[in-house]
Amino acid sequence: MFSYILHHADMELFGTLKTSDLNTCEIWMSPDADLNGDMETSKSTSGLWVELVSEDGLRTWPLAWRSKKQGSTASSTPEAETISMATGLKGEGLPMQDLFSAALGRTVHLRCLEDNTTAISAARAGYSPALRHLPRTERISVGVLYEVFVERDDCTLQYQASGEHKGDMFTKRLDPASFEVAVARANLRRMKPRTA
Repeated sequence: MFSYILHHADMELFGTLKTSDLNTCEIWMSPDADLNGDMETSKSTSGLWVELVSEDGLRTWPLAWRSKKQGSTASSTPEAETISMATGLKGEGLPMQDLFSAALGRTVHLRCLEDNTTAISAARAGYSPALRHLPRTERISVGVLYEVFVERDDCTLQYQASGEHKGDMFTKRLDPASFEVAVARANLRRMKPRTA
């Protein structure tokens, strides 16, 4: 890791929005999980990327990102994804939505991009036979997702393929080619030389 930092110290996270985007921009949240990714504990790793996105999707501004080991061991990918989605929603997504809605004086729409169709189905139904074994805490996560994405009109849940998903790089080790694509997708670029 230190070697990577040393050789990539000239990288910067880049974002851009126009002032006109403030009237229509949305918050996009990309949660992800890697089933049993921690080799020592078998716990999954949750990843998250949150950004402001222009209405046309061409301009973005990064807001938050994280990678964290989950508190309990998930027994399936949909379970790990559901936990990651609910945790990201409660920890970053909804607070960011409240903050930007207050700052901009309008309701800022929150769009959650998820790459697991079973987790999406569970969230939209508020229940999943595949996840019926979940302990109470994780079942609450499914209920929270249902309340946010079904009962509210200022939040949307939609599918996004893993190959386009920005949260993917925070959950697992990627091969060098995939890592470079993920870094570019997040707008991490080499700094332009500064002129005097």
